[in-house]
Amino acid sequence: MGVRVHHLKVSNLFFINYSYLIVDDTSQKAFIVDPAWQIKIIDRTLRQHNATLVAVLLTHSHFDHGNLSPQLVDEHNGVVMMSNQPVKNRDLTLMFLMFSCRI
Repeated sequence: MGVRVHHLKVSNLFFINYSYLIVDDTSQKAFIVDPAWQIKIIDRTLRQHNATLVAVLLTHSHFDHGNLSPQLVDEHNGVVMMSNQPVKNRDLTLMFLMFSCRI
């Protein structure tokens, strides 16, 4: 029993980011950390590992770390989770992403 961590290098113009897909070996349930830019890479990795996405985790609310969150939540019926600090500070970036986070 364990988990696998898949490092996904994603980019858009001059932005380069890393998203991390974590898959439970037993249940094949997965969550992704900071999904950005290239949905095809994320979807391909999910399919390759027969994984079901259940959650999106954001390290912070910058657009380049979570711009795919709404699409992933819609497509996979997952939830978005993030530290409550940006929410308490009324971080305007959260409004731009157009979703609500579980605190």
